[in-house]
Amino acid sequence: MGIHEIIKRLKFAFSSADLEKLAEQGAEEIKKNVQEAKDSDKDIESIAEMAYEQYQAITKNKSKEEKGEFAKKYAEFLVEKKGIPFDIAYNFIIMMTGEKEVDNKYVIGPAKKLPDAKVSDLISENEAQLSLEDKFELAKGGIQNPDLKDEKLEEIEEEKREKQRKEEIADLNSLESLYRRCDENIGDWQLVEELNKKMKMVRRVTPKIEEMKRKIVAKKIACNYAKNGTSTVYILANVIPAIEMGKMNMPELARREYETIEKNPNLKNKSRKKFNEQELRDNILAEVESEAEKRFNETEAFKELESMLKILSVEERKKQIEGLKAIIKDSKLRATVEQTKGLIDELSKIPEEKRLKVISSIQDVVEERNEKNISHSNSSGVTQSDDDENLR
Repeated sequence: MGIHEIIKRLKFAFSSADLEKLAEQGAEEIKKNVQEAKDSDKDIESIAEMAYEQYQAITKNKSKEEKGEFAKKYAEFLVEKKGIPFDIAYNFIIMMTGEKEVDNKYVIGPAKKLPDAKVSDLISENEAQLSLEDKFELAKGGIQNPDLKDEKLEEIEEEKREKQRKEEIADLNSLESLYRRCDENIGDWQLVEELNKKMKMVRRVTPKIEEMKRKIVAKKIACNYAKNGTSTVYILANVIPAIEMGKMNMPELARREYETIEKNPNLKNKSRKKFNEQELRDNILAEVESEAEKRFNETEAFKELESMLKILSVEERKKQIEGLKAIIKDSKLRATVEQTKGLIDELSKIPEEKRLKVISSIQDVVEERNEKNISHSNSSGVTQSDDDENLR
């Protein structure tokens, strides 16, 4: 009774022993066909196709795991069975990589046991539906020759770079289409929804992707000013947090976008309201305080605030610090700009669960230190602006 007849009569679920026995029987059948092929018109490819048909018949109506385990055992027998050419296992593995119901992890192991030349060919084979991760694993664990291995790994890296380049171009084109459509007729919430949806589809966030996201938000702010003479920040902060807007100097980016709108010949005769960079900066700083209050228990929030303080003007820092004082629930604290910045520095080092307790315990210390500094400043002639200058 041939293997095909055995398969037709099988009605039971396969155990591991059953799978191994069937794989062995299948391999023997393949070996027999190889011997017969010497005196017939059969070629290696047709025998490999027959092996794949046997696999499909045996695993019909089985679970993905059962299919995978059998594919692994079958491929291993084809690779290791004496008298069966490596081309049989090679072609079977190629066909298996196209099997949607079986993860490639089941055939990668057997594929590593092929000779170096076959592993190398499999990595470069266009018909083999292998991921870059699969190819890397094959090259790393399946090729023994160091020179060939290095050559293949570099080939895979180049393929990875090319893939990432194409993906970045596609993702940039998608974002750029939104940038072009962004105008005064698109509401803030609509833009936020569309931009966040597109960002979720981005395969890899690169500096160019981040730049395009910033340009889209900046253009929307500029369009708001052109239409309304003002722009809120809290809605667009759902795409780029206000703290980040401050760090990247969003007011300047928005001003550039506004200037581009002004130069648009299609809008030459259209009435536009003025862009107010200082108002936008104030709106962003106000939203920063709101964000800081919501994220008070997050260490990273204080680190972001600290980095943002460094890029603000002295007057803006004074204003921002006043808001931060209220946020940390310290109505009694009368600290200088520098001391409050120091407080933020220290808070950022304290674990989240302990920070609130620590704030309460250090308030009196900071207040006492502040009183001494004020007294020392008055006697030595050091002014508040001196403290501010140290922050530059």
